[in-house]
Amino acid sequence: MIPKILFVDDERPLLNGIKRMLFDYRDKWQMVFESDAVAAELLLDKTSFDIVVLDVKMPKLSGFDLLEKLKHGPTPSDSEVIMLTGLNDTSLKRKALGMGATDLLAKPVCKDDLIARVNNVLSLKYYRDQLDEQNLALKKQLEQAQKTELIGLMAAGVIHDLKNLLGAVRGVSELALIEDDGNQKSKEDFELIHMSANRALDILLQIHHFSCSRNAQKTEVIIYRLVNDCVQLLKVIAPKTMEIFYDTDPLALQDVLLAHENDLFQVLMNLGLNAIQAMDKKGTLRIRLYRREIKEAMVLPEGSLSKGVYDVIEVADTGKGFDASEMEKLFQPYYTTRADQSGSGLGLVVVHSIVQRLNGAIQMESTPGKGTCFYIFLKCLK
Repeated sequence: MIPKILFVDDERPLLNGIKRMLFDYRDKWQMVFESDAVAAELLLDKTSFDIVVLDVKMPKLSGFDLLEKLKHGPTPSDSEVIMLTGLNDTSLKRKALGMGATDLLAKPVCKDDLIARVNNVLSLKYYRDQLDEQNLALKKQLEQAQKTELIGLMAAGVIHDLKNLLGAVRGVSELALIEDDGNQKSKEDFELIHMSANRALDILLQIHHFSCSRNAQKTEVIIYRLVNDCVQLLKVIAPKTMEIFYDTDPLALQDVLLAHENDLFQVLMNLGLNAIQAMDKKGTLRIRLYRREIKEAMVLPEGSLSKGVYDVIEVADTGKGFDASEMEKLFQPYYTTRADQSGSGLGLVVVHSIVQRLNGAIQMESTPGKGTCFYIFLKCLK
């Protein structure tokens, strides 16, 4: 977008001089020149500018009057303001900066000085706008985190009550199976009730596992069991029209990782849920756990690997996939590929951060229209 700059000075010859100075920049900057401060005030009410250059001393309205309205009026502007003055008064700069101006430039104006000041202020505005966007995104993320924390607290209470109720159902069904009255149909019904109660309890424990806070100390985590818990929970979440497969290398069944359990759980749930959303109610999600020996040190786009034996968790989907330009941005904060922009753009950033914290690395492959595969490399403890 071409930056918009408004120059306001009651001296017509000076304005014309600035216009001639900046003639070569007419394709780079959209410039408006106004000699009437009152007309400039009306223009600023209707139009947004990236930079406003104001003469300090003007009839009817001074540059400080316009600066006051821009920065401290009912609807403060995010325009950057440069003040112009021919007065030899050092206190003017302090006053201008104190009121919110970005810079003060002395008359007569030097072309190179003016261009350098404008470019500096445009750069400052760009970085300030970027920071404001990131702060807004972080604020939304914090609000979402607070909501999630509240839901987690509520869920803990609900899970506790449901566990008690399901425990009672399971206990009664066990007693009924022990007291066999010879009725085969009743026995099959009670077996189904008992199996369903156990399955429901397993799901509740998995949800509780995911929602509870991370322990302060790292523990030895059996990777296979944790991945299996995630897969079972993903099967509950995914639409029935999707297929989810989980394959494990027998050599990796007892491999242990020193970590916070919820860290790895969060990585897998993030990738799994992303895959489910990418497939839009139909497709195949395949999760694999296997060992891989790295014989030479490798540098990946999102991490590096030293020599050694790694456990690899592979999460592959048959979703829409990503093109090369999208893949370059996937691990950037606040970037989302969802059409409705409903994502926070932080999911893969968090995944990448956790994998690095586990001294691992992440690699991905994707083909538009065919799907995406993530590889999580983890150096197991034993």
